[in-house]
Amino acid sequence: MQASSRVLADRKQNRGFVLGGLSVGHGLSHMLDQGFPILVTEIAAVMGLGTVQKASLFAMRQVGSSVVSLGGGPLVDTLKPYWGLILIGCMLGHAVSYAAVGAAPNFLLLALAVMLVSVPGSLWHLPSTAAVSQRFPDRRGFGISMLGFGSNIGNILGPILAGVLLGVGSLYWRQVSFIYVGLALGMALFVWWSLGSLGNDAVEGERKKLIAQFQQSFLLLKNPVVMALIFAALLRGIGLSALFNWTPFYLREGLEFGVVRSGVYFAFLTGMGIVSAPILGALSDKYGRKAVLVPGLVVAS
Repeated sequence: MQASSRVLADRKQNRGFVLGGLSVGHGLSHMLDQGFPILVTEIAAVMGLGTVQKASLFAMRQVGSSVVSLGGGPLVDTLKPYWGLILIGCMLGHAVSYAAVGAAPNFLLLALAVMLVSVPGSLWHLPSTAAVSQRFPDRRGFGISMLGFGSNIGNILGPILAGVLLGVGSLYWRQVSFIYVGLALGMALFVWWSLGSLGNDAVEGERKKLIAQFQQSFLLLKNPVVMALIFAALLRGIGLSALFNWTPFYLREGLEFGVVRSGVYFAFLTGMGIVSAPILGALSDKYGRKAVLVPGLVVAS
């Protein structure tokens, strides 16, 4: 019994197992995140929201993600021994946020609840990407691209699942929110089993004080290459946010598609990277990051 438990524990520290668990969790997280834009079209229709109110919901969602992006990196680096607990907390956060959305009695409280929706997914990226980078120093591009592959699976399943629940299942949007709560709790159990011990192998000397981590982060802002990457990410984020947030409304209100058909078409858009992500990751390992990054930005523009 002890021998089998030891074998299982050793397997969970294997870098392939860790990558698989992180990719599955990443996909499940994106499944909930990318189902949200389809859910918002139904919320807007039922509550009679105007364009400004719809935009406010998307803006509030982005606020939560921005807060995590600004302060989460140094904090997660400091808490490396607790990465597994952080990932479990991300899944529990999905459950809490969708429970708040489903229970919100008015637009104001709904907007505040929506601010929580993007926090778990944004936080998940930080320890998962760092863990993959540390375990795949020789194939970092491939490892991170597999995280992207998992997210693209979730990007495809999320809109379709939301469309099916709302359309075929004829469920109210609040009921769909509470179904998401159950899915998130199940995901939390999976993460606890597969990744609960992530970060336990941290060496004591690797741990740094939080203030020192923030100081090092601010020093990076003096690097022109880092600033150029931040600016490129800014432009990319503006375009993607506009495209992903408003396309479901164009499908439903402009083209007058049903909610199921809208979910399927939106899945085609959000899942486009399912084939390209692993290929581009492997190419970046072989030819360098710039050889992949620059043509990708040119094509995107």
